[in-house]
Amino acid sequence: MTAEAVIGQQGADFAREINRLRGGGGRYSQADAQNKDAGPHELHTPDRAPKRGVMEVIISHMLRAVKNPVLLIHGIDDTSALFRRMAAGLREQGWETHALDVTPNNGSAGLLELAGQVDAYVQRHLAGAPHIDIVGFSMGGIVSRVYVQSLAGVERVERLVTISSPHNGTWSAYCRFNEGARDMRPGSALLRELNQRAPELCRNVRVTSVWSRFDLMILPASSSVLPGACNVCVNVPAHAVMVNSPRVQQLVVEALST
Repeated sequence: MTAEAVIGQQGADFAREINRLRGGGGRYSQADAQNKDAGPHELHTPDRAPKRGVMEVIISHMLRAVKNPVLLIHGIDDTSALFRRMAAGLREQGWETHALDVTPNNGSAGLLELAGQVDAYVQRHLAGAPHIDIVGFSMGGIVSRVYVQSLAGVERVERLVTISSPHNGTWSAYCRFNEGARDMRPGSALLRELNQRAPELCRNVRVTSVWSRFDLMILPASSSVLPGACNVCVNVPAHAVMVNSPRVQQLVVEALST
């Protein structure tokens, strides 16, 4: 039985690669490298002919095809409705999405309490998933970090994407006088503890931080830069429009795909 028959129409390109490897003893020939079609499937140049075997190709393609459920966590004064457009786009591309409303959402509860709600949601609704990915906006990114770093979420989370999150605190948090806001002030006890263990976080979880230098809610805007993470700066004009920015949504897709 050919590989095409086993995998089907959707995997035809993948199957042809496997059959070529079978015929070539697990290697691309020089002719293969010179005659392959140009385009998105062009993988190698003649002077870098790979030495991959059939099983390595199978495993590589299978790993790229697996998509973890994605949990979306909103920021202060927001609800899960914030992610409506992003969630729809992710579902169209094959992701299962979940959006959690953390309460209270105005900062009157500490971020550890809100992270406990994330933990309870994961245990209740995502217990069957070996791994999950999380996208957190603003305060939601810090709540996500508390879940991962302090509530054993590291055992479940494979990728964490934060959007405009104050990893090093924000001066705007001094405009509120509640516990959640105090947690997001520069030098807060919670942020000091999280950031002391940030290298460990970035070793165990694929962390991406998307931020804008024009963000007037995160002061300074560079507070969203997390050492050890993949930090991506975008030219989005305001904090409130980050989640619905097409560029940011594309970056989220890319981060969840690697």
